[in-house]
Amino acid sequence: TPHHTTPPHHTTPPTTHGRLLQFSTGSSRVPAQGFKALQRNDGKYQRFTLDAADGGGQFGWLPLAHTCFNRLDLPLYEQKEDLKDALMLVINMELTGFSID
Repeated sequence: TPHHTTPPHHTTPPTTHGRLLQFSTGSSRVPAQGFKALQRNDGKYQRFTLDAADGGGQFGWLPLAHTCFNRLDLPLYEQKEDLKDALMLVINMELTGFSID
């Protein structure tokens, strides 16, 4: 019989989902019309996207959010647990603000 695992989103509380959404999009709630109605900072519709990050630099192992564009850059992790740990770290930080590289 095949080995099945429970996806991480089924084992996390709803508050964690809201924090991840807040980190990624700047809002802790999905629009009433769903993800298709996400907007960027100028009011235009912008789909949520995941992109691969190069993982370089001092903090390159952490996910990077571009809330103005509803985009989450994720480094490539060798283990699912590493991805989960990195996401939990960034969404539980009480940091706000932005930087321009």
